[in-house]
Amino acid sequence: MPTMPLMLLNGALYSLGWFACVALRNWISALVFVAVLAAYFYVEKQRYRAIVLLAVATLIGFSVDNALYREGVLIPVDAGNVTPLWMTALWPLFATTFNIAFRPLQDSPVFAALLAAVVAPLTYLAAVQMGAAKFGVLTELALACIAFIWLLLFPIGLRFTRQLMVSNAVAGGKK
Repeated sequence: MPTMPLMLLNGALYSLGWFACVALRNWISALVFVAVLAAYFYVEKQRYRAIVLLAVATLIGFSVDNALYREGVLIPVDAGNVTPLWMTALWPLFATTFNIAFRPLQDSPVFAALLAAVVAPLTYLAAVQMGAAKFGVLTELALACIAFIWLLLFPIGLRFTRQLMVSNAVAGGKK
C-alpha cells in the first residue's frame, strides 16, 4: 500500500494537472501534464504496466468524451471534429491515481462507484463553470448521464488496475 504522503501528493498532482488542462488549455497545460506523468513514472516501479494502464485509460476516455460530444451532452469550447487534446489528457492524468491515491478503493467497488457517481459530475460541472465546455442538453440530464457513466467506469478502471499491477510495486508500498 502506498504511504499516505505519497497518496496525497499523487492526488494533489492530479488536481494540478486537471486544473492546468481545464483552465489554461495551452502549452503550460502540456508542461504540467508532462511533469505530472514524469512524477508518476518516477514512483511507479512497474513502468511498462503503467504505460498500458495510461494507454487504455486514454483510449477509453477519448471514446467516452467523444460519445458525450457527438451526442451533444458535453461540448468543449474549442472542439473540432473530436474532443480537444486537453480533454483527452485528463484521462491518463486521472489513471495515475488508480494505483496510488485511489488504491484503497480497489477493494471497495460499490463505494468507488457511488463516490464516482457523485464526484465526477461535479468535476464536469466545474469545467463548464470555468468556461472550458458547455452542456448541450439540460444540466440535470448531462450530470445524470455523466454520473451513470462514472458509476460503471471508475470501479471497472480500479479493477483493471488491480489486475494489471499484480505485484503492486509502488514506491512507498509493499504487497
